[in-house]
Amino acid sequence: MKAHLRVHYYKGGDRIERWEEKVEVEFREPTREDAPIAVESADATTRWFEGRHYRAYTLFASRGLDFRNVTDAQTIVDFLEKQPDPHAQGYTTNGYPDARNPQDGYLANGYFTTREESKDKKFSEKRYPELVDEPNRISEVEGAKRFANDCLIVDGKFWVACAEPKLVLGEHRVYVDTKHRRFKEDWHNNMNETTVGIGLVATSYRIDEADELKAAALSKGVEIAIPDVAIHVPQAIRWSRRDDNVIMAAKLLLQAWSAKDIKDVHPDIGQALVNVNRVLWKTGDADLDIDALGDQLAAAVRTHTEHNYGVTAYSKICDDWFERPIEVADTFGSAGCRP
Repeated sequence: MKAHLRVHYYKGGDRIERWEEKVEVEFREPTREDAPIAVESADATTRWFEGRHYRAYTLFASRGLDFRNVTDAQTIVDFLEKQPDPHAQGYTTNGYPDARNPQDGYLANGYFTTREESKDKKFSEKRYPELVDEPNRISEVEGAKRFANDCLIVDGKFWVACAEPKLVLGEHRVYVDTKHRRFKEDWHNNMNETTVGIGLVATSYRIDEADELKAAALSKGVEIAIPDVAIHVPQAIRWSRRDDNVIMAAKLLLQAWSAKDIKDVHPDIGQALVNVNRVLWKTGDADLDIDALGDQLAAAVRTHTEHNYGVTAYSKICDDWFERPIEVADTFGSAGCRP
């Protein structure tokens, strides 16, 4: 399905004149067989297509009741062309699904600038040839195309690329979350992004780890109900909870101290943080020595505890890592390996 999305941009650092341009994009329309339902739950249903999860999207528009709870793809695409700010239905700003409180964010935010201004000039390649290679223009045009590539239309419904579904132990219940975790807050509100925090990391489990989640809750004297989840495409579940949680916890611990003046950091804690950073230094996540990082993170947690800093969530992640089950890999004979 083709559409024309409106983007807006300034020329260079000059924020006096702004242009609007309609960018032609195409939303892919695979068959239900090519993009099968991967995970199904009351909180979120995803499809699996070309190695990515896509979440069912429901439109919520504050402009009128006619656009509430709309799932029809043609209506949503028409809305995107004419009304630049469609809300996502079903997520609040803190990531907890709640159909009564849509997220304070918009579907296309984070991809391209959607808000128009009455004084925006209409772009024309013939009239403004100097803007053709303008970096701001290129960024906005590519953003519109990237957005379209992150969307699918299947069976007349609209789907948006999202993170692998996870079980999260919330304050009141366990819910299924499909948001990408972001470290920084310098991004536009987007229905599929949330600012990561150590609490969210420590309470997230793989969608097929309901028993582990329940056991962890019971160890704290909490009885919880696990939502019904149907996993239709097992190969779509790839997240390695313990490995990724150690990496994310290490980065969050460094981030928590990054704004501190050096004189406010205890030398022992400072040295422990340096040791953590040494493992992370200029190394991509896929190439990290997780065993070494786990050791240094645990040492840093102990140092924090010795100096009366509360690090309960970090301790949980370390315990989870060191108490992980050891499985036997078929390809390595009797050698143990991480799950």
